[in-house]
Formats: sequence, C-alpha cells, structure tokens
Amino acid sequence: MRSRLGWRDRLAPIRQSLLANIIGEEFIATHMAWGAINEWWAHSAYARLIQAESHPVLTGILKRIAKHETRHVAFYNRQARGRLCRRMR
Repeated sequence: MRSRLGWRDRLAPIRQSLLANIIGEEFIATHMAWGAINEWWAHSAYARLIQAESHPVLTGILKRIAKHETRHVAFYNRQARGRLCRRMR
C-alpha cells in the first residue's frame, strides 16, 4: 500500500522538517499539544458512547476505535511534551 502513495509520501518528512524550521519549533509544539487535547477529547467521547450504548456489535466497534485513539493520545502527548520541554531548556 505504501508504494502506491507515490513520491509525495516519500518527500513528506523532508517537507515537514523544512516547514518546522521555517515556522518554528514553538508552532509545532503547540500543534502537537492541540492534537493531544483533541485526541483525549475523542477518546473520552468514545468511552462515553460505550457506556451509553448496549448494542454488542456497536460497543465492540467503539472499543476498538477507543483503543486506537489511545495510541494517538500517546503519540501527540509524547511529541508535545518532548518539544515543549526542549523549548524550556
């Protein structure tokens, strides 16, 4: 599947690095913090839907989505903390 994404996908990390150098680390850190907040909110929303719903198939799907959101939370949180801590030094 990755091979079908083409050259733009392969150049994306380089483009992101250049943009980060142009717009600054502070913006990237803020973006990551915003992403963490957004993912925490989404995870909470899925958890609430799981509590409110009694349909076994739907709750199974919601649990898988919530688990996936947990990985997103971890990524954004780790990125935001690391970038913000580097800026504080």
